[in-house]
Amino acid sequence: MFANKITKMKTKIAATVLFLLLSFTATIAQDKTKSSQKKSVSTKMEMAKDSVYYTCSMHPEVNADKPGKCPKCGMALIEKN
Repeated sequence: MFANKITKMKTKIAATVLFLLLSFTATIAQDKTKSSQKKSVSTKMEMAKDSVYYTCSMHPEVNADKPGKCPKCGMALIEKN
């Protein structure tokens, strides 16, 4: 009878430790997800601010990160946001 109580107590302790471990893991995972979402939002906003590119008025499919001439027609590229 005494051994049966010890076995039940060990089972309860093991279940409690497992529950706490799973809770801790879930909490840490949520925290990391939230922080990575905040980082991605700020990165997108920074990209929107810095998304200046140059394109040809005759060939809008031509994009460049610096001013220059269109490789198709030779016209000057214009700045776009």
